[in-house]
Amino acid sequence: MKTIVIAKEAWLCSQLSIAKYSGGIDISDEENGTRHFLVVDEKGQPYHGKLIPSAPADLVDKEFIPFYRKLGRDKFISLVSREPLASRKGLKQILSAEVLEEKADKAAKEEELKARQPSLFD
Repeated sequence: MKTIVIAKEAWLCSQLSIAKYSGGIDISDEENGTRHFLVVDEKGQPYHGKLIPSAPADLVDKEFIPFYRKLGRDKFISLVSREPLASRKGLKQILSAEVLEEKADKAAKEEELKARQPSLFD
């Protein structure tokens, strides 16, 4: 099974909706064994309590939650959907590269900001 994220709109109206009571589910297949999916909010934090209808609550493979947190929901889903045939290992490499690129962009913006606003204390 290559699925690593299931959007709230898809899992809430299916047999997977049991996850809203337990906070997650285990899905087994012969190829990969058992995968643990957790219900997470848009920031990648595990959901506790009642689901809010208007707020995102995706089922995310436990191994990929750190990428979900760092990239954000929209960017994570767009990257994953761009590579539907990629293996789990390939997706991890793509997501890791994107996280590093995002960190580099953030550092460059901070340096640019420092250059525009010099401090007397640096």
